Amino acid sequence: MNNYPYIQAVNATDFRIDIYGGKRRILTAIKDIGKQIDTKVTEEKENLETLKHNLEVAKKSMEAPYPREDEFQRLKARSEEIDCLAKKRDIEIQIAGTNKYTCK
Repeated sequence: MNNYPYIQAVNATDFRIDIYGGKRRILTAIKDIGKQIDTKVTEEKENLETLKHNLEVAKKSMEAPYPREDEFQRLKARSEEIDCLAKKRDIEIQIAGTNKYTCK
């Protein structure tokens, strides 16, 4: 080993500089690091675009009506009707046959 600087890319965002290698090797290492950074930036831009697209799709799906909304509303109304009839029956039993409770 000689005592010339040598730059080594540990990963795309973390770099280490060692003191080994010649000028040509350092320049090659710097170019490689630049390529790795460019590749990583491109990947992250693509990821960002995918996330933006997914966010828009999610927003649109939240604005869309619930696919079974009609059925839900029908069952909810029926449940309220049954509750009303049960309350009416309980009151009629308590009041001994009078019908003073009306359902909504």
